[in-house]
Amino acid sequence: MERHIFPDGTALTYYLVIKATELVEDLVVFPERMKQHLEVDSRGVWASQLVRIALMKAGVEYEIAYRHTQGLAFRAVDEECHYHEL
Repeated sequence: MERHIFPDGTALTYYLVIKATELVEDLVVFPERMKQHLEVDSRGVWASQLVRIALMKAGVEYEIAYRHTQGLAFRAVDEECHYHEL
């Protein structure tokens, strides 16, 4: 069993490292565009999971925290305002 798993596993890992390297080797990053997307275009909805986790750590049940943060995320998109403001 080990004679097959370890060689196959390491060969697959090597292949994945090569492919990941090729993927990011010529990657061009535009920090200002990324910042605009996170702060403006997404309306801060990406942070809803962090808010839900904070609510749960404060003792709020999962289902209540989930419904509340999801509702605010939908409102932010519908009303075109920032999640943080809501």
